[in-house]
Amino acid sequence: MRCLLCFLLAPAALGATPGSCGELCRRVRASAEQLRHWGSQSVGARQGTCGSSRPLQLQSPPSSLEELMVVFPVVRRARGAERQYVQRSASALKRELSFVTEVLVVGDAGDATATSLHTLGARIGTRARYQERAKHPELRDPSVLRQDFGDPLEKVLWRSRLVLDFHSAIQTALLDDKALVLTRHALWLEDDVELLPGFGQLLRSWLEQHGQRKDWLVLQLLGFERDADQRTWTWGTQGWGGGGTLLYNGAWLSSYASFVKQNFDRAPLDWLPKLMAPPEGLQAWWQPQLRPVLLRHFGQHSTHRDFW
Repeated sequence: MRCLLCFLLAPAALGATPGSCGELCRRVRASAEQLRHWGSQSVGARQGTCGSSRPLQLQSPPSSLEELMVVFPVVRRARGAERQYVQRSASALKRELSFVTEVLVVGDAGDATATSLHTLGARIGTRARYQERAKHPELRDPSVLRQDFGDPLEKVLWRSRLVLDFHSAIQTALLDDKALVLTRHALWLEDDVELLPGFGQLLRSWLEQHGQRKDWLVLQLLGFERDADQRTWTWGTQGWGGGGTLLYNGAWLSSYASFVKQNFDRAPLDWLPKLMAPPEGLQAWWQPQLRPVLLRHFGQHSTHRDFW
């Protein structure tokens, strides 16, 4: 049976030979078998508590760079900007993260999603899947949402949906990993963020040194220093954009997904990691930042027409 990527991307669309589809399937199956082998050596455990009454679900941390997945949200934007954005961001992802074996594309159906699937799938060895944005029942009655930080209700509804999109995608990743007895680090890469040359090697080096540590929840990649390009300072983000692009520690991914579900309307997606309490025995989360900054936030147009 063909994998979903082969079904979506016919060899003709990729300019490939008739036999290349079979080769893609063989490589994907080989990667899956390798992951199962690594996963069979992992042992899950429980440790500590988070900001809720649920215990943190500690998984054995990933031991290989290939135990990293990318979640790539593609969302409609003002003026249809996502169609241009995704060509730039997906091409950079393909170039810099050649060691990643799986990309989950999550978002609105449309041309941008099709473009990202085609771009990512053109590199043999990558398993690119698509998950359409869900209609979250938690948002049926906006009047019950928490309106913290003085945000108007419409903005709370908008950002809450983005948080629930994240939760839905991570749950998909966790279900896949459950079959492999493995939890991978997850890179949430927003579609208006471009990976610059050298990012892949920089991330490799960081993971080789720190990927096994359990005292961090997220690795910050953007938004902790102002953009060097002062033109972005006139945008709604005022030069601090891209903070939602984060690497999540696979050791805590299950517990963090539960925390996010319980607190989806409490804060924006990139603020929530700061609100989750560390496990018992750890006084505070280590909050690492990947330097030098080798990502660029170029998204001038928001996913909401009124929030630039």
